[in-house]
Amino acid sequence: MRTALVLLCIGGLGCAAEVDPLANDDTAEGQASVTVTRLRPIADRGSWQVEGTNAGTVVTTNLYQLVDDATPDNGTLVRTMAGASSGSHRTAYGTGPAGTASSVTVRYRAGRGATTGSIQAFLFQGSTQIGAGPVHSLNDAAQWAWADFEDPFSVTLASANNLETRIVLNNEGGTSIVRYTQVYLDVSTTAGAATRSPAGAWAIRQVSSLAELDSSATQSQISNALATPGIVGFGMRVPVSAIMPTSGTFDTTILDRGLAIARAHGKLFKPRVIWGRYTPSWATGPTFSDGTGTAPLPFRSDGSANTTFESAYRFFMEREVAWASAHADVRMLDCGWYSLKYSELYFGPGVQSAYGASAATNETRFIAAHERLIDIALTAASGSGIPVGFGLSGHGPIGDIAPALAQHMEDRDPTRTSIFMQANGWGPGGEWGGPLESTLDAGVWPKHVDRAVQDISPSSCRTAANWQGMFASARTLQTTYVEIYTYQWQLGAMNCDQRALDEMRAQIGAYRPVP
Repeated sequence: MRTALVLLCIGGLGCAAEVDPLANDDTAEGQASVTVTRLRPIADRGSWQVEGTNAGTVVTTNLYQLVDDATPDNGTLVRTMAGASSGSHRTAYGTGPAGTASSVTVRYRAGRGATTGSIQAFLFQGSTQIGAGPVHSLNDAAQWAWADFEDPFSVTLASANNLETRIVLNNEGGTSIVRYTQVYLDVSTTAGAATRSPAGAWAIRQVSSLAELDSSATQSQISNALATPGIVGFGMRVPVSAIMPTSGTFDTTILDRGLAIARAHGKLFKPRVIWGRYTPSWATGPTFSDGTGTAPLPFRSDGSANTTFESAYRFFMEREVAWASAHADVRMLDCGWYSLKYSELYFGPGVQSAYGASAATNETRFIAAHERLIDIALTAASGSGIPVGFGLSGHGPIGDIAPALAQHMEDRDPTRTSIFMQANGWGPGGEWGGPLESTLDAGVWPKHVDRAVQDISPSSCRTAANWQGMFASARTLQTTYVEIYTYQWQLGAMNCDQRALDEMRAQIGAYRPVP
């Protein structure tokens, strides 16, 4: 007999699994299993000429909470306003299950008062309408009674994130009300057929050790950020030396702890590993020093590969993918470069002039070396369904380097399912955080690679208008995810006043990623 795993979820948070026997038991051996995930509303996306009631009390905000319950008929509902011939309510379902979605069934419970009426459901992914269900008459059931409806939609979606429904209530009799008390989605996905998705807004924090991660100050800051509506996950930046302290060792302790913190808050998780000056000495190969530390050079004196580093990088990536594969709530792996101090490109003086070669020669070598890291990461993650990502911001004259690497990503992943490129300088002045803003805009963003932006530490406090502009930019760029440091949830140096902090939270809640 073939069975399907049914997951009961609330917006991609905790899921409880049941095994549901399927009617057909003649499935060919080896066919991909189908998972059915139940999603309930987690937010409102709009309403028109409707109001809610909770045990008879009129409610006008957070209407989704009146129709998200697993047990209907408990006194909560959304209804047309007095005198309205129709009304509508739109709700969002947040992070969906990993895999390719083949069908979405909208299930809802509705009824009429002392009138005649009908109801219709529309399915969206973000702002894009996927389909419209049939108009269902409410007149077959008695007045003030409830009836159950279901509208199946056959789809092919690489991601089940950001699904939304719009329920339209038609009061055709013109008196009394039309109402509904429950709505949810059953999403069918094929395991392993598409990558996991990091779509959404992430709160990120860099830590140097397990002790720093577990400190009360760090925990308080993380908890405050993760409590913000709209934050889908916790991103943790950590030095490679904390995971790979000795040759042949892959210690997942700090990764496990970061994942546990995310889970404790009902969030997803993704790690970002920093190499550069944190690379263990046995893994560096040839090195350079540029004031703030010593880091591996991307190439040897003859321009050939730094095989010592690449071997360690491959060892790490293969084991990190294996670890992530065992945890479905790890939604992607942010990969590091050779770098220096940060997890970004570093083409500073010590690399430009390495071995006495010209900057042009070393730039060519630099690009080739970083293309090999992309290839190593993609090969390690191949078949796992886990996407990888790289930051294309950096230090030095990278105006030709970042576009070249973006092109390599496009060439390696033409279907846009396996890799993300990220700008790490997202702020009021743009996304790159340096003097090459227009150059990188023109060279990187036209590439057909899924993209993201990461918040940069502000040079001065941010205003409400700053946050509005930043998220407008993220929308224009059609980003799949955005990252904001946990220390941004503060007044003073980070946010100029309470209005700015409130606007940051509001923009996070309103952010709609491109799946």
